[in-house]
Formats: sequence, structure tokens, C-alpha cells
Amino acid sequence: MSWRISGGRVLRAGALTPGALHLAGGVIVPDGGARGFDAGGLLVLPGLVDIHGDAQERALQPRPGVDFPAPFALADAARQCLAAGVTTAFLGVTLSWEPGLRSLPMFRAVLAALETPPAGPDLRVHLRFEADNLDAEPEALAAIAAGRVHLLGFNDHTPGILAKLSNPKELGKLAGRAGVG
Repeated sequence: MSWRISGGRVLRAGALTPGALHLAGGVIVPDGGARGFDAGGLLVLPGLVDIHGDAQERALQPRPGVDFPAPFALADAARQCLAAGVTTAFLGVTLSWEPGLRSLPMFRAVLAALETPPAGPDLRVHLRFEADNLDAEPEALAAIAAGRVHLLGFNDHTPGILAKLSNPKELGKLAGRAGVG
């Protein structure tokens, strides 16, 4: 399908200028467009790439004790991304030794949900591997080898968590997120 987007200001060569943009087969082409879209008063911009987002965590667990299935949560996160202009999202998926939201079962659930991704942006995995989570290392390495992880980072939240254990309010937050409160 081909499109002609006209009436808006198009970002080209670092400047916004009035004009039209032509698309065919999902790429910008010099001319054409069977269907028209009036972008009057709008900015015509490329899609944004979110290199590290946590939107899926809020969708998976909007508050402690309220959990949604991964396919439902990722569909919601995908809609939020598109509404913000994000067309490629690297989901910041933490694989920690903590139970609950950042656990190995949740990592598995997110990967399983991405086997049939929701419509919308290109969803990719930015694995944030907790340094002390040696039990999950084989699964993390397998996911990386299978091409299911697109970006890798290492976390070490253990010192920060240990520092919070003496504060009842902070301990309550940690327990709630982990589902052990």
C-alpha cells in the first residue's frame, strides 16, 4: 500500500519544512501515494526508538498485588508506545533473584508473550541481568543465543536493597513488588 502524507511539516535533513511525504511498502519513496492522509497542523516525524523502557513493568504490575498476564500487559505497553510515537521499544526486562515482577517466571512469561507480539511497535528485549542471579544464567544465555535478547546490561541492586532492609517503609515497598508482603 502506498501513502501520500501532506499538509504537515516534515522533518528532513534536520529541519521541519512544509511538504508531503510519500510511502510505499513501508519505506519513504520520492513520489506517489495511492491513499492520502491530511496531516494539516501536524508534525511528520520518523518513529522514535526507546532504547530502555519500563512501560511493560507498569503494565504487568500497575501496583503491588495487581498483576496482569504478559500478553495483555504487552498489548497495553505497545499501545502506550505508539501513542508516544515510539515505533521500536527495547523493553527493560530485569532478570533478578527477587520473586515476582523481576523473577525468572516473569522473564519466561514476557518472552513467551513476545512469540506472538501485539500489533504496533517492534518490541525487543533489553535484558537487565542482576549480577547475583547465577541460577538464571543458563536461561539468560539460551535466550541471548536464540536471538530473543537484543541488548544486555548488568545490574547490581543488592547493596541498595540491603541498605533498605532496616527501613520498614522501604522494606514494605520491596516486599509488595516481590509479592511477599
